[in-house]
Amino acid sequence: MSNKYEPLKHHTENSDSGSGDDEVGPYITDLGSIEYPPGEHKLQHPYCLWFSKRPSHVQGSQGYSQALRLVGQVGTVEQWWALYSHIVRLQDIPAHRDLHLFKKGIKPMWEDAANKKGGKWVIRLRKEQAGRAWENLCMAMLGEQFMAGNEICGVVVSTRYQEYLLSIWNRTASDQATTARIRDALKRLLNIPASATMEYKTHNDCLKERIIPIEIEGEGDNLVEDEKQKKISTTCLPEPAFSDPPKEVIVPEEALKRTLPMYNVKEKIIIIVDTAEDENFTPFRLNTQQKKPLDMLKHAVEMFLNSKQLINKKHEYALAVLNENNVMWQVNFTNNINEVINALQNVNACETEDIFDLSSLFDVILQNVKVPEACRVEGALLPPPYVVRTILLYGRSYTLPKLDASEKVRELLDSPYFTLDVLMTHEPVDDDNNCNKIFNVLQNLDQKGFAYFFSVARDTKTLHDSVGKLLGHPLQRPIQQLADYSIAVP
Repeated sequence: MSNKYEPLKHHTENSDSGSGDDEVGPYITDLGSIEYPPGEHKLQHPYCLWFSKRPSHVQGSQGYSQALRLVGQVGTVEQWWALYSHIVRLQDIPAHRDLHLFKKGIKPMWEDAANKKGGKWVIRLRKEQAGRAWENLCMAMLGEQFMAGNEICGVVVSTRYQEYLLSIWNRTASDQATTARIRDALKRLLNIPASATMEYKTHNDCLKERIIPIEIEGEGDNLVEDEKQKKISTTCLPEPAFSDPPKEVIVPEEALKRTLPMYNVKEKIIIIVDTAEDENFTPFRLNTQQKKPLDMLKHAVEMFLNSKQLINKKHEYALAVLNENNVMWQVNFTNNINEVINALQNVNACETEDIFDLSSLFDVILQNVKVPEACRVEGALLPPPYVVRTILLYGRSYTLPKLDASEKVRELLDSPYFTLDVLMTHEPVDDDNNCNKIFNVLQNLDQKGFAYFFSVARDTKTLHDSVGKLLGHPLQRPIQQLADYSIAVP
């Protein structure tokens, strides 16, 4: 059996030897196509992982390109984990080496057409902090968590003796709203310590080594006030993206003023799958096949679980199912997603009734999980040890849900640490079904304005996109109108 760290072992050992730089081959331009095995979960974009050490005896972009070595390329979640689990641990890579994870077709060089008008956020971390941060950075990019559309080009980690540099490259340095969104996402997703230095560099300015420093909370306390003001005023920082939504989106002002702390705490996610199928239902179409609605919900849940675990393996998942008139708890909280997937595959479809009482849904939730109590210090809401999110996949086009909320249910819905997201799959809307009424009832369950609601009329692409938007952490994601990320159809 091959050594776990074999893919980078040769490069790191040779680069320490006297002939190592000479053995680094020319820049690879023909990477070949990526195979997508049946059943694997396709990433939004294919990626290439590169390793480099800048040779000291050759200057300029030519020398840099010759130092690049391709480690591997991935197009699915499974391929990424197969590659990532077999590379050298970050702390075992010698100083002055770089790992680059970039979208396929984009060279990890600032001269590349996709990069030349862009820039990068750079974070300096202590060596012991960098390993987990690098992993989280890769997971966030692969999971499309930066909400920046096609702006993200790739991420880099650069090893040094005392500190490591993490960076994320984007296409358009002049797009201040996007660079601000990336900056804010980095702070949330990586839990950047207050002592860390964070700066933005445009690729054009890299030649001049002109650095644009960003003061993050707690940094620069030892500077005198006029020096701090001078340092901050020269950055021309953009406002957070959420304060200036696209003109075509009408967002209530109060919805933008989130009072929740935007921390990356563990999620306890309850997935509730409706097993009822409408009589004479319209099937989904997946590639050339027709799929029953329940089979498509199982497929969507599996995609969600695999993608979510790719982002953060600490989250826990539980499974419950909606039967004709009640809710049955199937799997207790676990971070082993295969337990949930296997249990769901054994669930059978049932018939529908005219009315479904949602009280049984909330009774099951209250019986099986405790939502942390909100704690405030001097008016500030403190981050909880975890948050609870319920994702309800409702599949009935004629059955009206109802809820006579008890005091405990109202307290649950009002908790800042409980979120109820809904994905409703249904027949095409017409006068004979109750799709619009059902969706309105479900939307009224959210009184805080931070839940996500999706309506899918047997359209596979819309289903996949909706599941992709559910990947965002409820304490980090924007309100629904501003969400702009999805997962690809396998």
